[in-house]
Amino acid sequence: MEVVLDIRLISFVNNIDENYKMIAFGDNEEEKKTENYVILQRANTFDEQDKKLGMDSYYIEYNDQSNSGYGVCQEISLKGNLINIKFTTKNKKDIKNIFLRLDKVKYKKEELIEYLKFILGKVLIII
Repeated sequence: MEVVLDIRLISFVNNIDENYKMIAFGDNEEEKKTENYVILQRANTFDEQDKKLGMDSYYIEYNDQSNSGYGVCQEISLKGNLINIKFTTKNKKDIKNIFLRLDKVKYKKEELIEYLKFILGKVLIII
């Protein structure tokens, strides 16, 4: 299954007190009216418990916590105004790709790339 979202809101968060950086993508200009969203997040530092639980990677969430996980993507690519999130799936009913179309939202590309590089590391491919 593939999901295509026309993104109308991008939020960048650098929360030093809570120890994470995050990008939130939403399909509505008003955050409270967003029906579909994707969150990419990574802690600035990891403790031993994070490492033991496999939480020492990026976190991704699509629409709610039941569609979330740590380090679950095959790759995430940025090409122009399109982000393609590829998952490793075994079941045809699972989400294989999420496409985030950024044509309808204003954002600073340099800031987006900086956050994506920090959060995703080697999983990110910029084309």
